[in-house]
Amino acid sequence: MKPPAFQFYPDDFIGGTCDLSAKEVGAYIRLLCFQWTKGKIPSCRNKLSRIAGTSVTPEVLSKFPGGMNERLESERIKQHDYREAKKKAGENGAKKRWQSHSTPIVLPLANTIANDSSPSPSSISNILLTESAPPSPVDDVLKLDSETPKTKKPKPEPLDPRREEFVSIFREYIESKGIEYDRPNAADNAQLKTLLKRKPNMTPEDWRDYLIYIQDKARDKYAPAMIKDCGSLALVCAKIDRIQTFKDSEQ
Repeated sequence: MKPPAFQFYPDDFIGGTCDLSAKEVGAYIRLLCFQWTKGKIPSCRNKLSRIAGTSVTPEVLSKFPGGMNERLESERIKQHDYREAKKKAGENGAKKRWQSHSTPIVLPLANTIANDSSPSPSSISNILLTESAPPSPVDDVLKLDSETPKTKKPKPEPLDPRREEFVSIFREYIESKGIEYDRPNAADNAQLKTLLKRKPNMTPEDWRDYLIYIQDKARDKYAPAMIKDCGSLALVCAKIDRIQTFKDSEQ
């Protein structure tokens, strides 16, 4: 049976879609839902438009290489592994509980009655008192919990050493334009993290040059007043992520 729902991470979603229009975000969500149910999205443009409820732009389609969103498929695998681990733990716990109750407690009493057709009340009482009581349901639950293997939490991913310097340069630059900037929000952090991963060789000097470029020299493809208008670190990172070189961005 296919799982009816998948995990949704708001910070990651905002960081990954902040450069899309509202219509593109709606199309993106509908295509994610279709992939979760059907496995992948179709390649036919007409079918894609019907599923998305609108035309699908290249920016949205680029998030589904080969018809599949990689992040969504990783969530599917995580769900499957989690269910299998819980299923196995439950089966092992049930097996151990039944094995601990495999010897019926009435057999000694039955054997005594068979050997002596008229046992005295005291002898029956002695048999019942010496017989150990079965474990209670609470004991079983505690035992199962102690036997269930504890999964280790993954170690947090180390922060890129360039992050603080990049944020400091952005704050200095944006405040030089007369705009107050406090600290990065969730969307800013998510988009900056993505940018640092994709551009491992970008230096603080490169970062400063990019900020000046998209503010003062960008053509119609990138809004010249972008920083002045919104002061959004997430949006700036998304735009810079698309620039390979200054020469490429002018094409």
